[in-house]
Amino acid sequence: DGREKSFCCFNAKLRDFAKIGRLCLKNGTWQDNQIVSADWIKASTTFQKEHKNRLYGLHWWLDTPLQSHEQAVNFLALGYKGQYLYVCPKKQLILIRIGNQYGNIAWQQKFKQLCHEF
Repeated sequence: DGREKSFCCFNAKLRDFAKIGRLCLKNGTWQDNQIVSADWIKASTTFQKEHKNRLYGLHWWLDTPLQSHEQAVNFLALGYKGQYLYVCPKKQLILIRIGNQYGNIAWQQKFKQLCHEF
């Protein structure tokens, strides 16, 4: 009917999610080429609004209490049924969880803990 499906779903392999995380970790560069504007990476990981008591940038959830217009220390993408891409720039760490169920783990807290322990 000419309509786009736009509400969800980014079909990718684990390696692809890691590449997205690395691209953001490196401020939009890939193999010394600027693929995405560094300004956009910064804006996307900067507090934009609060959504249901959660901090949000532009397509990234922010995992650090922030003041307005402050870049997040850690940020993550939340996927359907327990898929996560967690980026910890200070430690140069990317954590990914893929699966089709959430399980009984608070994944965001677990990633934050793992990042702290590295």
